[in-house]
Amino acid sequence: MHNGSNVATFLASRIETGGQLQKDIAEKVGFEKPNMITMVKQGKTRLPIDRIGPMAQALEIDPVVLFSMCMEEYHPNTW
Repeated sequence: MHNGSNVATFLASRIETGGQLQKDIAEKVGFEKPNMITMVKQGKTRLPIDRIGPMAQALEIDPVVLFSMCMEEYHPNTW
């Protein structure tokens, strides 16, 4: 379930194909609990803006691309 979130779908795909454990990704991103990764993947919570850079680095994603996706989905009027 991704609740129609393009960001969640994209991140879930990258996480599932990346071969890293969610607990390791969570640690790299600065989340205390790995369940935050699950919640972001499922679209139950948004990736906090201040975690976009660390998430991009952890998943080897261009941070500009991830930032653009998040802004377009989370804050379309601002974007």
